[in-house]
Parts: sequence; C-alpha cells; structure tokens
Amino acid sequence: FDGMSALKIVQEEYSYVPFIFVTGSLGEEKAIETLKSGATDYVLKERLSRLGAAVHRALCEAEERIQRKQAERKIQEQAALPNKTQDAIVVRDMEHNILFWNKGAERLYGWKAEEVVGKNAIDLFYKEISPQLAEAQKSIIEKGEWNGEMFHATKDGREVIVQSRWTLMYDEERIPK
Repeated sequence: FDGMSALKIVQEEYSYVPFIFVTGSLGEEKAIETLKSGATDYVLKERLSRLGAAVHRALCEAEERIQRKQAERKIQEQAALPNKTQDAIVVRDMEHNILFWNKGAERLYGWKAEEVVGKNAIDLFYKEISPQLAEAQKSIIEKGEWNGEMFHATKDGREVIVQSRWTLMYDEERIPK
C-alpha cells in the first residue's frame, strides 16, 4: 500500500478532504506527479517544520473550495427559478429583441426558446401597433416600468390577453439595457 493508492481512496470517498504526502524520499518528478494527481501538498520528513503551515494552507483551500461549490450550487438553483415558475418571463433589449424566454413563455405562446431568442418581440406578439403598446413603451422610458393587460399573438395565431409587468433594466452606468 503506497501513498498514491491512499490518495486515490481519499479522492473517491472523501473528495473534500485535503491530502498531504509526508515522505522520507520524494524526487522532484514524483512530487509533481502527486500534485497533478490531486494531492494538496507534500512534506519531506527531514522538513517536518513545514507540516503545520502545509496543513493550515490545505484546510484554508478546502474551505474555499467548499464555499465556492456552495456558491455555484446557489447560482445554479437561482438560474433554474425562472423556468420553474408558471409565469411567462420574457427579457428583451431596448430594440425589443428577445434575450431570454422561459418555460412559462413556451407554454403560453407556443414557441420554444430557440425559435424566438434573438427575434423581435414586436414582430411576434403584435399584429398591429396599438395605442396601448405605444403607451406602455412611453411609460417604460419615462417611469422605468409599466403594468397592464395587453393582447399578444401566439405561435398558432390566437390572441391571448396577457397581464404584463415591464421593468426597465440598467447597466452599471445607469444606461438602459
């Protein structure tokens, strides 16, 4: 039983646990191999004074990895939320090009995201420009938001009444996106 076998077991069973080789003899090539294989560090027995610092660094790195994985998991969960809601969520830019289309929008309108992302929402939803649409566009520019009902066309040509909430988004320089 050697150190590389132990490293493999730890990686398979306890991947979150840092692994430090403590060895009496480890050549430069073998040291590089252990690090490439996933060891956190290695300490030579004649330099055990390094062990405390190596353990401290390994534990700090392990904690950072755990926090990073938790943050990534949270981001993935939040990214999935728009597709879990029953509401249609459509994000579009100032030129009305569709940037995001969730599963709720697919159910309501009939188009899949890949069919509409990049297309113009005005062309898809409206058979003609109504005074209500013009009012909504004016309100979004002046007030940054608009709420109300509007007629929209679906993929199969039906008209549906949609309760809409439009919110203007800004970039870091407060320029509308």
